[in-house]
Amino acid sequence: MGNILDGQEHSPSISISGNQLVTGSTYTFGVTVTNFLRSTSTQSRSSILISYNFVPTVTVTNPYLGMSVRRSVSVTLSATASAIDSLGASQPLAFLWSASPALPPSAQSIVWSSRTLTVPAKTLASSTSYTFTLVVSLQGHSHVRTAVNTSLSVASSIPVVRILGGNRNVDASSSVTIDASQTDNGDDGTRSGLFYLWTCTSLPSCSNIPPNILQTQQNTTILNFPPNSLQVGSTYRFNFTVTNTENVKVTTSTYLEVISGDLPLVIISSLPNSFVASSSRVVLHGYSSANNYLWSCVSHVLDMAKPEISQTGNTNSDLIIKAGALTPGQSYTVKLSSVSALSGLTASTQISFSVLLNPTGGHVTVTPVEGKALHTMFDVATAGWVTEAVAYPLSYQISYYYVSSSGQQLS
Repeated sequence: MGNILDGQEHSPSISISGNQLVTGSTYTFGVTVTNFLRSTSTQSRSSILISYNFVPTVTVTNPYLGMSVRRSVSVTLSATASAIDSLGASQPLAFLWSASPALPPSAQSIVWSSRTLTVPAKTLASSTSYTFTLVVSLQGHSHVRTAVNTSLSVASSIPVVRILGGNRNVDASSSVTIDASQTDNGDDGTRSGLFYLWTCTSLPSCSNIPPNILQTQQNTTILNFPPNSLQVGSTYRFNFTVTNTENVKVTTSTYLEVISGDLPLVIISSLPNSFVASSSRVVLHGYSSANNYLWSCVSHVLDMAKPEISQTGNTNSDLIIKAGALTPGQSYTVKLSSVSALSGLTASTQISFSVLLNPTGGHVTVTPVEGKALHTMFDVATAGWVTEAVAYPLSYQISYYYVSSSGQQLS
C-alpha cells in the first residue's frame, strides 16, 4: 500500500483518504513532539478501526411461497447477491445455508455453501414447515454479512390409488378380480402403514353379493368374486378407501357391469399418476385376451384414429396420445374395447385422468437494464410462477434474442 502519510509526517495535522486504509484493520497513530533544543516529549497514541461501509445485498428466489410442496420432489432455492465497495468494485462472497428444523442424516450429500441449495426428494418430512437461512458474507471477513430467511411447507402424504382395469363389464360365470395392489403412499412410493377398506354403494345391486365376500376381504388390495357371485344385468360400484398413518384418506370407485356370455379379458395398465402434462405424450398400455383393440374417448369428441391425436392409431394394443393434443385443465376418460371371436360380445374397460394447467403468473427481470460491453454484469431472474400443487418443482429455461445494427433479430 505504501506510506499512507504521503509526506505529511512533519505536519501537526494530516489528512488520510479512507481509500488508503485496509478495511477491517485497526491503525495506531503516534505523535512525537521535538523542540528546537532537541528535547522530545512523551509519545501519545490513538487507535482507529476502519469498518465496512457496505454489506452484501441478497435476494433469495423461493418458488414455493404460499403453497405446500410434496415430499416426493426435490426442492431448489437460489440466491442472487452482490457487494460493491466504495470504489465500485465487486467483492467476492461466501454462502452458507442452514435449515430449521434440522434435516435428517440422509441430507449429508447436500451442498450448503453455494448460491443454490438443492434438497433431494424424500429428504423433508411431510406435514412440516421449514425455515431456510442464507448467510452471505465477504470472503475472509465473515463478520460482514447479510442473513435472509425463507420458508416452505411440506404437504401431507396423499395415497395414490391405482385400480387395475378400471370400469369394465365382466362375465357372471367367470371369476372376477378387482386389483388395487399398485396403490402406494404417494410421496414415499411405499405401501407401509396403509389401511384398506372395500365397500359397495350401488344399491340394490350390492344386496345381491354374498355377505361373506366383502367382510372377509378387508384391509387387502385385491377383491375376488367367485363365478356367479355377481348378478347378471347388475352394475356394481365398488369403493376402495386408503388411509395412511397421517389419517389422510383417498377413495376411488370402479364400476362393474355384469353380463352373461364369453367376454375377453380387457385391461388398461394404470398410469403413474391420475394427472398428465399437456406438453407430454400420454402412453396407455392395453391388453385383450381376444387380441383385438379399439380405443375411443368417451368424455370428449376426440377421434383416436386421427394422426394429429394418436401416433399409434386406435386399433393397437398401446395408445400414444401426442403431446399438445389434450386441453389443459380438462379431465378425460378413455375406453378400450375388444370383441370375443366366440360369442361376439364386446368387453371394455376405461381409464380417467386430468391434464394439468400450464404454469402462469410469472415475470422476468434484468438488473441493471443498461450497461457497458465487457464491463457490466447482468442478472436475469424469473419469479412468481404458480402451477398446480402436484406439479412442483418447476424447471426453467432462459433464452434470448437481440436486434443487430441492421435490424435483424438474432438469437
